[in-house]
Amino acid sequence: MKYSISKVILLFSMLTAALFSNAQATEQEQDFLNFFFEQYRPKIDTFYYSSNLSAGELQNMKESLKRHIAADNSAEETPFGLQCKDFSVALSAIDSLQKISWHDRVIEKGRLVPEDTLTVLYKKMAQDQMPLDVFGGEIHSFSHPIFLRKGTICLFYHGSFSSPMDSYGCFYVYKKVGDSWCKLGTLFAVIS
Repeated sequence: MKYSISKVILLFSMLTAALFSNAQATEQEQDFLNFFFEQYRPKIDTFYYSSNLSAGELQNMKESLKRHIAADNSAEETPFGLQCKDFSVALSAIDSLQKISWHDRVIEKGRLVPEDTLTVLYKKMAQDQMPLDVFGGEIHSFSHPIFLRKGTICLFYHGSFSSPMDSYGCFYVYKKVGDSWCKLGTLFAVIS
């Protein structure tokens, strides 16, 4: 089989573009992340975060959406003015989040904690070594923003962990108002 140089270059360019797009936040995602994490900048020198959400966090997000669909299946509008079809679109988006990882410095003052470092840290927790001891703070996890209704609604998960008895996770609903975002509420919150 013969391949021309131009076909090989085109194929390589397409593969590179596909890989790069998975590793980078889109402009819309980046704008939302900058907005959301602005609240932490004055308080934190370095913001440590994991590359992706845990299976448990993703499952909590899905169960929350399924509860809203089941509870409001007969209603035209659900909480926060969302429709059941919005929740269905969000469920599909959550499935795709399992395959996406953040890269280092996706947010200002942000540092990615590699997965192998987290694995070692979780094993050391049995010996009472917590993220606070290692990093001087908590480790955050957050989803890619899930945009609905032509980018006017955003569902976003954010959690943090500093010890088994000091962690939380919240799944928020935001609405675009002018050039900013307004939090409409929380689909679920887990606090320990």
